[in-house]
Amino acid sequence: MVKVRAEFILEENAQRRECELAIRQSPEAKATYVDDGFGGLKSLDDDAIAEMCEPSLGDRRRREAEITRQQNIAMVPCMQRMGYDLIISP
Repeated sequence: MVKVRAEFILEENAQRRECELAIRQSPEAKATYVDDGFGGLKSLDDDAIAEMCEPSLGDRRRREAEITRQQNIAMVPCMQRMGYDLIISP
């Protein structure tokens, strides 16, 4: 089960690095300031780039649901072999 979560974390980190690299290599990266999404400007520093590459709340929820689903797929047969009767919800 830990392996499933670790794989997702490694995948997320790789996606974040790719996103940050793409932003740093984009023409917009030459600018000192970028739109902050609230009608203002913010400096384009490492924190701003990291924030731009952060997954959305919806993405995080979907990822957590997928992790839970994969953990259940791995755990249920093991628990049943140990004699536990598990009720599996769809």
